[in-house]
Amino acid sequence: MLLFNTTIVYHYFMFKKSWRNPYFIGIALFLFCLTVQGFWLAAFYPGAMTNDSINMWKQSMPAGTMGNLQPYLYTWILSLLRRINDSPEIIASFQIAVSAALVSGFSVFLLKKGANKWLVAGGYLAFTFSIPVMITNTIIHRDSLYASLILLLAIIFVTLFFRKDEELPLTKKVLLGLLLALIASMRYDGAIYLVFAPLLLYVFKLMSRKGVLIVLATGLLGYFMIQVPLASAIKVQNDRYLQMYNLESSFIRAIYVDSPGSFTEKDINIMTTVAPLKTWKKYDPTDDFFYWTEYKIGSFSDPRFSRQWDQMFMRQALTHPGSIIKDRYYMMLGLLRGEKINGPGIVVNDFGLRQSPLTERATRGKLGRTFSWTYNNLIARFFIWSPLYLLIQFGFLTAAIIKKKKHLIVYSLICIMSFLVIIPIVTSGQFRYMYPLFYSSFFVPALYTLKSKEEGAVS
Repeated sequence: MLLFNTTIVYHYFMFKKSWRNPYFIGIALFLFCLTVQGFWLAAFYPGAMTNDSINMWKQSMPAGTMGNLQPYLYTWILSLLRRINDSPEIIASFQIAVSAALVSGFSVFLLKKGANKWLVAGGYLAFTFSIPVMITNTIIHRDSLYASLILLLAIIFVTLFFRKDEELPLTKKVLLGLLLALIASMRYDGAIYLVFAPLLLYVFKLMSRKGVLIVLATGLLGYFMIQVPLASAIKVQNDRYLQMYNLESSFIRAIYVDSPGSFTEKDINIMTTVAPLKTWKKYDPTDDFFYWTEYKIGSFSDPRFSRQWDQMFMRQALTHPGSIIKDRYYMMLGLLRGEKINGPGIVVNDFGLRQSPLTERATRGKLGRTFSWTYNNLIARFFIWSPLYLLIQFGFLTAAIIKKKKHLIVYSLICIMSFLVIIPIVTSGQFRYMYPLFYSSFFVPALYTLKSKEEGAVS
C-alpha cells in the first residue's frame, strides 16, 4: 500500500496534468498517512495509555460512572466506539483516521488554490512521519482529538477567505457553531473559542453580523446542551469544581517552597490532609498534583474542609503573588521546552486487554531507543519536538502581518490561542498541551505562499 500510494503521489507532483481528480489524490494521501501511522499503532498495539487514559477507560465501561473532573465528552466517545470494538485499538485507529483525513484534505485544498506544491508536500510528509504526531494518535487521550478539532477550525477559517459566495448558508453556520461547542467540551480551556472564533469572523469580515450572531448563539447553545441535558441523561457525576483545587494546590506548593515560614501549624495540617508534607517541598513545574498517588483530591468534597482551604489559599495568594507569577513563568517554559512528554507506554492489563507480544520489545528495542533519542538529543529535539515549530508559527505570523496575508494571520491566531489560554490555568508543563500549536505548524510555510483575493487568488 505504501508503494502504491507513493507512486500515485509522485505522479501527481511530477505530472500534475495527468491527475485532475482532486478526490482521487485526497484518498491516496489519506491512505498513505493512515498506513504510515498504522505501523506505529501496530508496534504498540492495541494503544498506549496514561493515568488519564486508565481513568477514562474505567469510566467508559458499562458499569462505570462518568465524571466531569476532566471533560466527559471524550469518555463518552470512548464508550460509543467501544460498542464497535471493545479494545483501545478502535480509539487509536479513529484518532489516526481523523488526523489523516484533515491533513490530506487540507493538502488537496492548498494545491488547488495554488500554494507551492513542494511546501505542501513537505508539510504533509513531515506531519505523516512526525514521531510526536504518531505518539499522540496512539495514546488513548482527548488531546489528539482536541488538536484535530482546533486544526479543523483553523482550516475552515482559511477556506472562508477563498469562497466565491459572500455568505455561508445557514446550515454551515450552525455546523460551525456546533464545532465550537465540541471544542469547548473536549477540553475546558477550549471554551475560549466560543467567543474568540466569532470575534475573528467579525473582525476579518468573514461573515455578516447576523451570521456571526448565529454562529455564536449555536456554539453557546450546543455547549449548554452538552454540559447540562446530555450530561444529565448519561448520569455524569459533576466533580468539575475539583479541577480548581488542583490548580490552587500547584500555587500553594510554589508558595511553600519559596516561603515555608509563612505557613502556620493550622495551614500545615490543612495541606497534609491533601498530601504528605514531603510532597509539598518538591517543586517541579512538569509534575501534576492530580497524578500523585498521595494526593487526596477527594478531601475537597468536604464543604467544611474546602472552606478552610479557601481561607488559607486566599491569604497566601494575596501575600505572595510573586510566587504565583514565578510558577506561571516556569510552567510556560516547561510548555515551550516540552519538558514532560507522554511516550509510548505499555497498556496495563487490569481490564483484560489483549496486548501485542511485540509491544514490550518495541518499547525497549530500536523503536523505543529511536523515540528516546529524538527527545534527549538536543539537535534532534529542536527539529522534531521543539522549539522549531514555535519559531515557524510566530515567524510566519510576523511575516503574514507585514505582508497582510489575512488567511495566515487568522490561521495562526486560532492555533496560538490554544497556547496562550492554557498558561494561566495549566497544572503541568506537559508537551501534550502544545499539540494544537504543533499540529498546525506543518502547513504554515505552504499557507504563506497562498495568494489572497487581492493578489489574484483562485476562488
